[in-house]
Amino acid sequence: MVYYITSPTYQAVITSVLHETEQIIAGGDSISEIYVSKYIKEQINNLSGVDMMIIDLSCVLDLDTEIISSLETVKVMYGQMRIIILATQLRTGSELLIKCVQMGIYDIITATDFVEIKDELTGCVTEGKQYRDALRYLKPQDDKTEGKQVRIKQKQNANRVMIGFAGSRARVGTTHNAIVTANTLRRSGYMVALLEMSSAPVFADIKESYDEESEDALHFSVNGIDYYPSVQAAEVNSIMAKAYNFLVIDFGSFDDMDDITFNKCEVPVIVAGSKPWELDALNAVFSRVVHENLTRYNFLFNFTDEKYRDDIKNGMAELKNVFFAPVTMDPFTAVENGLCEQLCGDYFDRSEQPDKKKRGLFGVWKKKNR
Repeated sequence: MVYYITSPTYQAVITSVLHETEQIIAGGDSISEIYVSKYIKEQINNLSGVDMMIIDLSCVLDLDTEIISSLETVKVMYGQMRIIILATQLRTGSELLIKCVQMGIYDIITATDFVEIKDELTGCVTEGKQYRDALRYLKPQDDKTEGKQVRIKQKQNANRVMIGFAGSRARVGTTHNAIVTANTLRRSGYMVALLEMSSAPVFADIKESYDEESEDALHFSVNGIDYYPSVQAAEVNSIMAKAYNFLVIDFGSFDDMDDITFNKCEVPVIVAGSKPWELDALNAVFSRVVHENLTRYNFLFNFTDEKYRDDIKNGMAELKNVFFAPVTMDPFTAVENGLCEQLCGDYFDRSEQPDKKKRGLFGVWKKKNR
């Protein structure tokens, strides 16, 4: 049986591993902040029968000495219990990790990449690490960290966040920008799924082009990203049940997309062109969508000259989530941190609600000479 203490950031990956390895979960707490010394004192007698305990240090507020004392208490009372330490904010050679190894706790994970965390955690749960595996935690990464408590900034909490891309018209760069975003998130260490819900599917061509074998009947992987071709709305929940941090969804053209699923996305993105002949398609989007949804949407313009960007923002009136896609030739290798920060950085922090008066957009701007 397994008991875990974790922050919300890592709950999904921990529970996913436990379910996939068919572990019995005796109990667990997902909490942003906790004093583990107080918690252990209160729960120590309830841990009888627990074979493994997973502790995510990113949510622990105690001093290192208090953490060590609490771990020693558990080791004394339950000597055969396997303790797994998720220490994503600590570098090798830190005093806390050295003390853990010295007391016989070898199942330590310092990776910050979610895929690596999942792989290591699976190994810790199923087989466990040996002393030789833990030797690296005794050595500082470099001379500058020796004898210091160097902590790495915690990743933003992102569990099963849906980012939806829909084009104002066909062939406007929807799939391209979805792949760029997915690739950037994966390079930042997140677990990413890329779902195709477009009426003009192309993921099968990507699979053939990269000569990739299917991981299973549902998806294949390229550059660490799981691609799910031709996904139906009813299948989204089963994919969400996996431990992905982000699910990037290519909805294809706005005219043919699944409105319900798109509006469920935490980050809905409309990809649009900025040429005069492309604006009618965007105005059609405005006429179809209620104002409350429009103010949620992010508008991403492709191939826009710098000198026209202020005009576009002014033409969008009270819609403030207006961004411009960087030019990327190869979406499979592009890393655009700025774009992801704009779209995903504060996906729960919405700007103030504007006046709900509905009016035509681009009415004046589109008549200007370009």
